[in-house]
Amino acid sequence: CVQVLLLLMQSTRSFFRVLFPVEPIPMHSHNLLRGDDAMLIPTGRPGATAEVRGGTAVPALSGTVHFYPMWGGVLIVAQFRGLPRSGEGIFGFHIHQGGSCNGPDFGDTGSHFDFGSTRHPNHAGDMLPLFRCCGGRAYLSFVTSRFSVNDVIGRTVVVHSGADDFRTQPAGNAGRKIGCGVIRRN
Repeated sequence: CVQVLLLLMQSTRSFFRVLFPVEPIPMHSHNLLRGDDAMLIPTGRPGATAEVRGGTAVPALSGTVHFYPMWGGVLIVAQFRGLPRSGEGIFGFHIHQGGSCNGPDFGDTGSHFDFGSTRHPNHAGDMLPLFRCCGGRAYLSFVTSRFSVNDVIGRTVVVHSGADDFRTQPAGNAGRKIGCGVIRRN
């Protein structure tokens, strides 16, 4: 999986570095991956970013979500702090249709972003969950081919109060909206 991701990144001419080992290794190196703990982190400018803030229920919540265009998809890199203690420490994380974080409990965000009448969890905006650790922090990085960066500009990223069950319609029973950010072009 990492080797395929590396090939995709090289084909887009994006610049990446390896965090393990600590010393950066150039992209052209044959020894780019050393061990199972190697992680690829983008160093180029993302195509879009959402600055997430908490609402009245969790005002300490904040985070940044970057969207990097890649050949065949989008690399999403998200970092959060201030996630509350919850039963499981798992939080639903989605892109919503609306373009505003206004309204009570971020009500103006609307439903999950989708191109048609797809059922949950197959909406274009259904993403992997956030896992709370390290004093309320979370980090998530993954690639999706469900949308392009241009498709999500002006939409919202939402953090929910609970885990997405990936079954319940229409939105996975993930609880109320506790964090929101508008996706803006960089």
